[in-house]
This record gives sequence, structure tokens and C-alpha cells, in this order.
Amino acid sequence: MTSPISSSSSSPAGSVQGLASGVQWQTMVDQIMAAESARTLSPVHKRQVALQAQSTAWHQFQSVVGQFKIAASALRNPSSFDLFQAKAAKSATSARELLSVSATTGAVPASYSVEVISLAKAEKVSGNVVADATVALGLTGQLSLGGRAVTVAASDSLSNLRDKINAANAGTTPSGVSASLLSTGGGARLVLTSASAGSSGVEM
Repeated sequence: MTSPISSSSSSPAGSVQGLASGVQWQTMVDQIMAAESARTLSPVHKRQVALQAQSTAWHQFQSVVGQFKIAASALRNPSSFDLFQAKAAKSATSARELLSVSATTGAVPASYSVEVISLAKAEKVSGNVVADATVALGLTGQLSLGGRAVTVAASDSLSNLRDKINAANAGTTPSGVSASLLSTGGGARLVLTSASAGSSGVEM
């Protein structure tokens, strides 16, 4: 009985041809090898893709860490926290005269704090109501405000007097007293305000 498969010495090594059956054995073998290669290389390719994704994520993480490090370094600078200013009031009076404390021998050791309930306000002095602040008052004389002299003429109105007092509060040696007009239902009145707090701010 003759075999349906024949081999030819002139054919490439390892190749077979289906002479009797018509089956392309070489094509079939190539397909089987390609399938096996795909089955073997596919997990390797997936692994390479996963490693590449991990590498990209790691570089992004390093970038974020670098930015965080720069921000943290800025916080180490004390000047970064200078967002507020603290101001303390000054007084010509000594601390002992402002507040004094005494204790007896039987006092219990403890810590105490002082709280300012209210602050002294600038003194204000107001005059009588004048019907028209632009009409001459007919007064003459001289006012002394904080060591500055203000001359009052008969032709001065309440508005003129305000301007003169404010002019005396300007310059290198201000009087420390400013003037304003307070409008009322029946006219206006002159109000003097001290630049310093206390009951003796306005001295005339």
C-alpha cells in the first residue's frame, strides 16, 4: 500500500507537502506555531504594558513629592507666617502707675491675668447750636488749644472758626485738637475732638 505523504529531497529541511491528500501541511504548521507564539508572547506583552504604566505612575508620584517638598520648604521660613501684626498701646505713664498689685503673706500661689474692659475715648467738647454756620458770630478773642493760639474775629462764622482750629492742628507742632460741625434740626454746633484719649484731651 502506497503512503499518501511523500517527501522531496529538494524541498527545504523540515518541510512536508501533501502530495496525495492536497493538505498544505506547511501552512498548518505555520499557523500552529503562530498560535503558540501568540499564546506565549501575549502575557509578556501585557506584563510590559503593566510595567510601563507603573513606571509612568512612579514618575508622576515623584513629581508630586517634589512639589510638596518645595511647599514644605517655604513653610520652614518664619517670614511665611508673618500674616498678622501685633501692636501694643504705648503710654507715657509707667506700668507701675497704670497697674499695681500687692499680696499678703497668706496669699495662695497662683497666676493672674489683667483684662482691659474698656479703653479711654478721646474727649469731645461741643458748643451751642447756631442757626446758620455761615453767618458771622460777632465774637472776638483768642483760643488756646494745646499751646496753639487761634484768633477769633468778629466776622468769623462757625465754619470759619472750624477751619482756623483745624489749621492750628496742622504743621510740625499741631494742637492735638480738631474741629467739626455737627448738623442738628435747628442748625449746627461746633465739636472739638482731642487726638489723645482721656478726660483732659481738650485744653483751652
